[in-house]
Amino acid sequence: MAAFSVRNFSWEAGRPFLKIRSCAAPLYRLANYYRRMGNYVLGYVLAKHALSLPYPNDHLFVETWVYEHGLALELSLCAYYLQKYGESKVLSEVLLFKLNLPEEVRSYVKKNLEWINPKIDFFKVVPLTPQPENGR
Repeated sequence: MAAFSVRNFSWEAGRPFLKIRSCAAPLYRLANYYRRMGNYVLGYVLAKHALSLPYPNDHLFVETWVYEHGLALELSLCAYYLQKYGESKVLSEVLLFKLNLPEEVRSYVKKNLEWINPKIDFFKVVPLTPQPENGR
């Protein structure tokens, strides 16, 4: 028996046909939208969740770039704006190790690291806990 369920976003005709909840591309688009609107927390949460989703078994209509580098880049940007500079740097550096990373994305990530690295260096120079004076 065939049935379409709006709530589950699935077409049931013996097997699931389309499962939006297990597809990262719509979540990437939402994360990107919220980041551009200045809602970095929601963008971060959506991108982080989408990054945890497995690559779909059905390769039809899969936007591979979302899984390969889109989500990590989006999460890195949201993390930066949330002052999670360490996480942003790690995500960016992991992206740079990918051999199949498109050159325009690679240059974008390198430019982002130019913004991230001074923030990391600042926190290395300025201790977060008070230091004793005169070695006490």
